[in-house]
Amino acid sequence: MVKRLARDLLDEQGKLDRDIAKDSYSKLSKRKNQGSYEYLPKYSNENTSVYKDGNKIKIGMRGSTTKGDWARNLALMPFGQENYDKDFTADRKLYDNLKKDFSDSEISTTGHSRAGRRARNLAFKKGIKGTAFNEASSPLSVSQSYQKNYCESNDCPEFTSYRTKKDPVSGFGLSAGQYGKSVEFDTDEGNTVLGSHQLTNFY
Repeated sequence: MVKRLARDLLDEQGKLDRDIAKDSYSKLSKRKNQGSYEYLPKYSNENTSVYKDGNKIKIGMRGSTTKGDWARNLALMPFGQENYDKDFTADRKLYDNLKKDFSDSEISTTGHSRAGRRARNLAFKKGIKGTAFNEASSPLSVSQSYQKNYCESNDCPEFTSYRTKKDPVSGFGLSAGQYGKSVEFDTDEGNTVLGSHQLTNFY
């Protein structure tokens, strides 16, 4: 049986979003331009990176890296309380600032794991396109269910969620459903369940 591996099947847009999601994990001093997109340090911080190409802007979000991140994940995200989390609130403020400074811009967002959840939340709240890689999910999430139900009867912007089949973090909330398109990939032989969550699976 032929494996469906992300590195073989991601289109150019998916690869760009993947690379931006990866760069968002880098230290501020290590971040760089991605393809034709220029990195904008003025609008970026440790949790978020911003890139611009003409009138197109991409917001890359950093996933969990600290104990504080994981504590907030466990306390807030299973029940869909991310609207009150400081990172999710900051994402919406960043979007508003970018629209103020670049009013004619087309903004989209991307992220991995916790950042995938942040990307989906911002995309839904602001009506923009987004991409997630093995995004955090939960069958108990009120917001996740609300977004899905809302988009079944309303026109929501395109959102694509890429996941690997063994990943427990993105798979945890599949029963609750999500709005947008979901694309599933295999992982390399010998990859562990926890290992299947890593962004490296998409390379």
